[in-house]
Amino acid sequence: MSASTGRLTEFLNSLSQAEQDRWDSLTPSRRRDAVKRFDLFELWAKGELSADEAIRRFGKSPSRFYRLAAQWREKPNLDALGVGIRAPRSKTRQVPEIVNALQAKVAEVVRLNADASVSRQATLLLEAAGFGSKKPIGTTALRKIIETERWRVDATGRVGHQICLDCTAINLPRSNRRPYILYVIIDAGTGIVLGFSFGATVDVLSGYTAAASDALTWIERNTSKLPWAPKLTQTIFVSGQDGDASKELVEWMIKEEVGGNVLRASASRRFGSQFRKIIGERLGRVQITPARTLEGEALPDNGIMTPWTDTEVEDELRRTFDDHNASVIFNFTQSLDSTTPVSLLKFLEELARARRSILGSP
Repeated sequence: MSASTGRLTEFLNSLSQAEQDRWDSLTPSRRRDAVKRFDLFELWAKGELSADEAIRRFGKSPSRFYRLAAQWREKPNLDALGVGIRAPRSKTRQVPEIVNALQAKVAEVVRLNADASVSRQATLLLEAAGFGSKKPIGTTALRKIIETERWRVDATGRVGHQICLDCTAINLPRSNRRPYILYVIIDAGTGIVLGFSFGATVDVLSGYTAAASDALTWIERNTSKLPWAPKLTQTIFVSGQDGDASKELVEWMIKEEVGGNVLRASASRRFGSQFRKIIGERLGRVQITPARTLEGEALPDNGIMTPWTDTEVEDELRRTFDDHNASVIFNFTQSLDSTTPVSLLKFLEELARARRSILGSP
């Protein structure tokens, strides 16, 4: 008997008599669907499947996957396997530009207003996307966008399930009027900033290795009980300039088998893309200015170009991210007494040493 078959037997034996009768009444095809989803949710919960791969195998919409996955994590039962749930009969065609504008802001709205109702979050989403009091799509469609993001957060919101490495210019000017460059490692599911570093130029190898060292320090000194994921399954990596070590770094991650499923973002508008999607464009006094990452002067608040020192930048970033992380942790709806996944620690430890491994430099 395989481990999966054994777990399925345990699950079926744990059902109430009414649910066991319901299972027995399923048609063979519906029962096969339920078994397939059981195996899928088990693999995904263990961190052996990325969300993208799980959704692909699921064969339905991401919103339905995240809704059922969140239910399964909360209380494994037949309803969480989608048994007896009928798909919508029809869908109203939406204008892609409107949906894209709303999707671009929904993660920020849900994350920054976690205690708000779906109705309130919908209002805030319209404002954040620039629609004001206008409602460019129907109420049902708007609520579905909000609910899908809430389900996604519920389903993937364990620390260390997926992390993002990003770099971007920020609004703090240097003495040459250029902006400081921020390197950051962010937990995608919760928005916690695990580590950061900063520099004068775009050097992702130095920036990310320093951020990894900072992340290890943060994990070591953090005393809060966090809902850690069982395993790091995916890393999204924003690359630097053409010709730098970003490709080598990704290839090294894959070779060393660290970071889970490693994805490299290399589009022209990649800088700050993960920070904006997960956290937003501004935290406290710090605002990202991605368009100035490679060239151009800094864009400080109120145009005040008084240069910041490295010490001032370090202090401001540390205070900003510590306050942000404390706020995120305070709003956790669950506090599991779990441990930091070994795969995440290995990734950060290996990344902190990556410069020497890749370039042979100290």
